[in-house]
Amino acid sequence: MDFDKLYQEHAKLVWHYVYAKCQDPELANDIVQTTFLKAISQIEGFRGECKLTAWLCQIARNEWLNHCRKMKRQVSLEGYLEMHGEETLRTEDDILNGIIKEQEARQVRKAIGKLEEPYKEVLIMRAYGECSFEEIGDAFGRSATWARVTFYRAKEKLVQMIHVK
Repeated sequence: MDFDKLYQEHAKLVWHYVYAKCQDPELANDIVQTTFLKAISQIEGFRGECKLTAWLCQIARNEWLNHCRKMKRQVSLEGYLEMHGEETLRTEDDILNGIIKEQEARQVRKAIGKLEEPYKEVLIMRAYGECSFEEIGDAFGRSATWARVTFYRAKEKLVQMIHVK
């Protein structure tokens, strides 16, 4: 198997998938590199029961979960100030607005986390990873139409979850 070709054909989709989960381009790059290194070393284990893209995304997902387990952290006011720099937050209103936005984003991420599969993965790939419906369909071994319908249903379920609270 030509690993350069494998990387060229699939790295962008895997990167978008990982970026959708972590929202950190450098971390996404690191996880994609680790994903392809693992894929190369485990290529004999690929049985072809799913598309290669889906297999790569599964490896990337496992790498992301491993990273999360290592980095369990919570954003506090101090953490927020460290991340964004005190000099950029000039007033109490700026601090409060920043915290409110963080809380709203956390609420949405929490609701997404409660979605059942495949809604959760499709929503993440489309909304955060900016994957096309064709790419999403390919990753699941389905059509672009299936991806569109699943994304629409995921949005509907997410809106219901957020408005119920």
